[in-house]
Amino acid sequence: PLPAASYQVTYNDDTDPDNPRKLQISFTESGRNLLSNVNGIELDFHAEMNVDILNDPHCTVRNAAVLEYTNTQNYSSTAYSNEVKTVTGQLQVLKIAENTREPLSGTEFQIAASREDAASGRFIKQDTDGRIVRPGDTSYDSLPAWNITTVSDGLAVFSGLKTFLTNSGNTQYCPYWIVETKAPDGYHKLDEPLQITCSDSSSAHISVVK
Repeated sequence: PLPAASYQVTYNDDTDPDNPRKLQISFTESGRNLLSNVNGIELDFHAEMNVDILNDPHCTVRNAAVLEYTNTQNYSSTAYSNEVKTVTGQLQVLKIAENTREPLSGTEFQIAASREDAASGRFIKQDTDGRIVRPGDTSYDSLPAWNITTVSDGLAVFSGLKTFLTNSGNTQYCPYWIVETKAPDGYHKLDEPLQITCSDSSSAHISVVK
């Protein structure tokens, strides 16, 4: 990576959807001297989805970048990135009594991103702004558990989960493991984590009946 002193980054605060926000990188003299010895550079940036994505009826975010380049000799060029489409949705767990098929309240569920995490109790969390936080993320250890408790309708709903993403025509589906951490009085917890894989790209919501 280039030293931080070799470039400056500016990012406009325009929120007009018809006027895309612009990330501008300007190289200092020391940065230009470093670049004179290389054939090209690679720009890596991180885009974080806002929790307001859940207000989108299709829960879909499309992310792409246009690179506009001008050097000191006024040579200009434009490059386009691949579009990455990320889809989020709700994962709904319905807890019912096996004999009566009636919904059960008071059941607690948590969710994990892998079978290993489910077995070791390292569950996905959600911060106060609605962001999904996974084991290994910076704020993970300081956040409380993300327990969802069923109410009278028997539903536990996990919102804001990434269900699948597409990049260059390739689709990656996101699996999750549901763990029942507390059963209602008189009932037993599920013996094993329940794996769910988001396999329908046309659906924003998944329901599990158990």
